Amino acid sequence: MSSELLNLYTNATLPHDFTGLDRHLLEHYCNRHIDNLGKAFIGMPELVRIFNNDPKSLLRSRARLVKAGALIPITKGFPGQCSEFAVSKKFLLEHQQVTDGLPVSRNRLPSKPEQVTVETATSNPAVTDMSPSSYPIQVNNKTKKQQVVSSYPSKLLELIPGRYRFSLNETILDLLSTLEHKGTSFKAVEGVLPVEGWDSMISPKAVVTQLLRDLVARPPDYSMDNKPTWCGKCDEHTRKNNYASPVPFGDGTMTMSCIDCNPYMVLKKHG
Repeated sequence: MSSELLNLYTNATLPHDFTGLDRHLLEHYCNRHIDNLGKAFIGMPELVRIFNNDPKSLLRSRARLVKAGALIPITKGFPGQCSEFAVSKKFLLEHQQVTDGLPVSRNRLPSKPEQVTVETATSNPAVTDMSPSSYPIQVNNKTKKQQVVSSYPSKLLELIPGRYRFSLNETILDLLSTLEHKGTSFKAVEGVLPVEGWDSMISPKAVVTQLLRDLVARPPDYSMDNKPTWCGKCDEHTRKNNYASPVPFGDGTMTMSCIDCNPYMVLKKHG
């Protein structure tokens, strides 16, 4: 048991979108965390027994904790083995309550505006005073893009039957990242994965890797029912802007459709 992590958990103000299962699961990982090893060994049968919940709900909850940065995957459990996860002490510290009752998060650090000078903001000198008002300004300057964590890896693992799951290596993560930045929806990724036949595969990891490689090489097949990943700038539903842009590889014709994530504009960009 890690008393330090449990104390941090008790004093933390967790994100509002954490479900009750998310909170109890994180608490259990804090309780089972072995500090000198830096991780916790917990098998799915134990989680099912303790939380009286189905494995899929527990996997989804754990994936949400990983996405939020509260849990860090160490190894993925194979049949007869326990999955290993580390509790992020940094995450708990960033969500500690402070004297004004507000949580400390990566988006908000307690500070005294009157003590921030132009020199500090531009040069970011070394910090010797660790009081809240002396935190480096760059901590607050993380962009929204830097904070976004892809959900593709956790969604992929949820689609693979439990006994055939494997740890995602760098190759698979790179392929998923390429597909996401290319605008390939996860629905398309889901479409290439086999629904059955896992028991006949010699290496499920090799099969999934090849299927993802084939999908990366395949020309996109988008429609309004299978849209590319939303760019975040246009209307998410209609994929239109409130201004006109030149049609990709067109004759100068203008369109209100978003050229970055409207399915038909993306298809034109890919020829």
